[in-house]
Amino acid sequence: PPPLPPPPPSPPPPSPTLLPPPPPLPPPSPPPPPPPLPPPSPLPPSPSPAPPPLPPPSPPPSPSPSPQPPALSPQPLPPPPLPPPTPLPPPPSPLPPPPSPSPPPPPPPPPPQSTTVGPDGRCAAVTASAAAASRLAHPHPCSIGLVGAIGDSLTTAVNMDCDGAGCAGMAEWFELAWAVGSSARDDSCDASCGWLWWQEGCANNGVCNEPAQTTGKCEAGTDCSDCGGCSRAARTLPNLLGEACASGAVLGASTGGGGARGLNVAQSGARAKEALTQAVGLVAKAESLLGGAAYATTWKLVTMLLGGNDLCNVCSDGGDVSADEYAAKMRPAFETLAAVPRLVVNVPLHADYTQLAGVDWGFFGNLYCDVLLALVCPCMGNWASDLAVARQRVGEYNGKLVELVAEFNGDAHASTRGQGTTFIVQPFAQHTVFSATHLVSDDCFHPSAAGQELLARGLWNNLLQPAGEKASSVEEGEALLCPTADAALS
Repeated sequence: PPPLPPPPPSPPPPSPTLLPPPPPLPPPSPPPPPPPLPPPSPLPPSPSPAPPPLPPPSPPPSPSPSPQPPALSPQPLPPPPLPPPTPLPPPPSPLPPPPSPSPPPPPPPPPPQSTTVGPDGRCAAVTASAAAASRLAHPHPCSIGLVGAIGDSLTTAVNMDCDGAGCAGMAEWFELAWAVGSSARDDSCDASCGWLWWQEGCANNGVCNEPAQTTGKCEAGTDCSDCGGCSRAARTLPNLLGEACASGAVLGASTGGGGARGLNVAQSGARAKEALTQAVGLVAKAESLLGGAAYATTWKLVTMLLGGNDLCNVCSDGGDVSADEYAAKMRPAFETLAAVPRLVVNVPLHADYTQLAGVDWGFFGNLYCDVLLALVCPCMGNWASDLAVARQRVGEYNGKLVELVAEFNGDAHASTRGQGTTFIVQPFAQHTVFSATHLVSDDCFHPSAAGQELLARGLWNNLLQPAGEKASSVEEGEALLCPTADAALS
């Protein structure tokens, strides 16, 4: 059979159509990507065997470049306006304060320090509580085991029981001295206590001072029917301690003169310059009396009142009796006592001794006392100018005592101060009236037995009054304080 004619040639594949270039976009925006080219059309299937390979298609003509517009030089754009500042949010409202906690209940009140009895009453004997007995400072009154005194004729009780011309003897009554005397609490009252001039007169000193008897003794606060109305036994600091404390009597108290004066180292006529000598002597006696470990562990109570004789001469002795000189003379005694362990030092303030010029003894009595005062205490006479100087100097002396007490209780002396040792200002005499005739001895100057007892009562009450609440005066009719089991000397 004749051969088949060859198949007609396949038409060339269509040239891909080129898309015109995208128009230029403004500079800030980048041109979008060109759209993808359409895929080429598939070739029709060949019914016969595969034809010989086709020649490669001729490359498409290069498109002529389109004219480009001239390039514009970029102009800086103005900065966009800043947005308005966002206002800050208002500060958060402060949190309400937390509710205040309920206040703690107030501490229980301190136990009472004292009770009272009438002026002629007796304190019930007490025993210090365990807490009070173990204190290392401000001991209980009943913890005191030894007493002593430093001073002058006020503390030797000169002429306490003299009558008229008998006062010239300047007798000393150590056993009835306000700060350290310890005559028997129940003084003997018997028929020998009479009213004649050579006998002892109850009316003068309020007590019967005959030697203690086994019979005929009267209790304090009662009348002595066999003694012409002797009203009660002497009140002194050691006696009050002995009455109020179940522990009984203390060491060092005076039972008489000479070797019986105990630790009363006061000297009649002494002045402030002798304070050191007396302090050294008292410490030596206390060490000898207690001995060994007892000296360090026993609580001791000493009363120091010196300066009255200096005040008697402030209107004539110039700088030697100035307030600064007085403090300088007292300081060594403070230093000596501060080193003693377990010592409480009473530092009474001076009374206004110018009151003595105002005691009304009657016409002849006033003439007599004016002469005596001019001899024994010239600045306390009736000269107004002298009295003004003396009254001012009394206040200055008391101010120096307060300063010395504060100094020796302070930190400056902590390293040299004995364990528990403290000085206490006792102001009971500062404003006490001593111008009643029954409070002054017939020598027109020294306290009588009633005056000595008033001093003892004032000191005793001051001892039981807390610091800051101490009375600056005392009267005969006021109540007597009595310690409780929790009392403290402060």
